[in-house]
Amino acid sequence: MPKQKVLILGNAGQLGRELMKEFAGRGWVVTGLDRAEIDIANRFQVEECIAAIDPHWVINAAAYNQVDVAEREPHPAFAVNALAVKNVAVACRQVDARLVHYSTDYVFDGTAGRPYTEEDPPRPLGAYGVSKLAGEMFAHAYLDDPLIIRTSGVFGPGGLHTARGNFVELMLRLAASGRAIRVVEDHVASPTYAPWLAARTADLV
Repeated sequence: MPKQKVLILGNAGQLGRELMKEFAGRGWVVTGLDRAEIDIANRFQVEECIAAIDPHWVINAAAYNQVDVAEREPHPAFAVNALAVKNVAVACRQVDARLVHYSTDYVFDGTAGRPYTEEDPPRPLGAYGVSKLAGEMFAHAYLDDPLIIRTSGVFGPGGLHTARGNFVELMLRLAASGRAIRVVEDHVASPTYAPWLAARTADLV
């Protein structure tokens, strides 16, 4: 039986790096592309690339996650988190590939007072959450059975290789410096360890 092929978009990010290792370790034929190699907001690039690789699965770990900036400048967030997901979904449909797409807890308003489930109606409060929900909707509109994974506060060793790092890493660095730490008090998150998330993704597919 031929080995399963997986294409990982956003492979240079902290989650993408862990996905590359996890799937390779499980014997998959893995191809990874980052934004220097493909512009997922370019429909023609995406369709040409996915058709050439012809994967069984496409995992979209590429995202725009500058939440505060998205409020002032929503266009980049919607280009990557929504319209680019449409491009990927259409290209997946053309080659009969399954799609894994990562979304966020920001699709909810945070007022439930309990953990959210898939049955809870989304109610994003800001531009970032709206852009991620739009990406989910595009995936469902163009594919029969996309796998949408809503996650929160991803952190892990891969953050050391990215320009912005991650929140957990930042807190550890500030604590070690001995300086006072000031953070917002109205944000609740469930930090998710990137290697764990990569492993659970591989389990699901």
